[in-house]
Amino acid sequence: MTPPDDGAPPKAHLGVPDDYELQIDEARATLEKLPHDENWENAQRLLNDPPARGDVEAFAEQFADAQAVLEKFAKARYVGTDENSLTAIAIDSSGRLCKIQFDVAASGAGNHALAASLLAAWDAAETERERGAADLTEGESRRRP
Repeated sequence: MTPPDDGAPPKAHLGVPDDYELQIDEARATLEKLPHDENWENAQRLLNDPPARGDVEAFAEQFADAQAVLEKFAKARYVGTDENSLTAIAIDSSGRLCKIQFDVAASGAGNHALAASLLAAWDAAETERERGAADLTEGESRRRP
């Protein structure tokens, strides 16, 4: 059974193995046993100057931070209402409708008024979604050196 879709992307882990340098050395030794072609040359070029452990660890940390921001954005819900609060619309970060709620007074509104209230509520939810995305990206850019 698959878990319910909460809007969050699947969690990935990027880690540096304890034996990182040993694995590089073993890859170099294995490479010497392979036929020398253009793929071999590309692999040799990479293995001659692999990223330093500290650089890989720093990248893994940035990756985890970015993934946390993406998860927060994916789980976010944005609500908008019309000016008379007849209708409330909730959307997710992709703009997909999550919920519609009508006030009791909506039953007395005419078709055109109700349609206008739905559009106004959706527009308000979209505005909130834009603000939420801007807040997340602003907060992320402030955290970067």
